[in-house]
Amino acid sequence: MNIEIFTSVLAALLVYRLLSPIVDRLCGLLGNGTSANMPHSGSAKANSIGVPKDRVAN
Repeated sequence: MNIEIFTSVLAALLVYRLLSPIVDRLCGLLGNGTSANMPHSGSAKANSIGVPKDRVAN
């Protein structure tokens, strides 16, 4: 049962990682202003959760 929970959490994280740049671009197109300061949202490691690139630790 723990393996099922782990795989469902892993699949949810994977879907979130795939859909977050698309949602971010859609919000930017709607004029929300969320992706205006993040032009490549999803190319960086922690950029898809809203962390600016200069604050991401290598």
